Amino acid sequence: MVKKLTYIWDFFLTLRHQFVLATYLPDFFRYLVRFIRRGGYSVRTEFEYQPKTAAAPIAFQFHSFIQLDGDIVFYCPHIRRYPTAEWAQTYEKAYQTHLKALDDFIIVMERGLGFIGFLFSLPIFIGVNYKLLDDFVNLIITGSFSENLQQELWSLAIFLGSSFALPFVVKWIAPYAFKVVWYFVKRYFGKKLPI
Repeated sequence: MVKKLTYIWDFFLTLRHQFVLATYLPDFFRYLVRFIRRGGYSVRTEFEYQPKTAAAPIAFQFHSFIQLDGDIVFYCPHIRRYPTAEWAQTYEKAYQTHLKALDDFIIVMERGLGFIGFLFSLPIFIGVNYKLLDDFVNLIITGSFSENLQQELWSLAIFLGSSFALPFVVKWIAPYAFKVVWYFVKRYFGKKLPI
């Protein structure tokens, strides 16, 4: 009984987690539109420093550009431009602010993608197991089992087992499949490959 309650609790925690991820969707789509339109996303952190030799504060900025392929180009002012402790403190504070802005962007994108992955997988899971869900509803309403319940439970077990086992099977089979394909490619092109 305790184990069943644990599974139910885990299910509700998962739903709560997905609801929390859904709260990031507006920011996710706003960032995504900018990301696609500009070919990347830009984060800028501006700060000022008043050196003793200058009459007015001088403006500086940290600039990070995250490209569509995941590369991050980072531009920053030279840290040794002014050899004072005041400059180092100002620089460090602006740098930490910039890293926080970058981190916020990455968290929003990661959580938005996580929720979208959940949205794509949920209809597939329901579609594959529709009859099983229908039988459970009938069990709750009528109190009797369906004739095909055992077969549907087996199909669910096979579906879940294959979805968890598939990456391991591919990892095990892929090197052998590559060797077989490579053998036929070498036979087709002869000993000299055009590569």
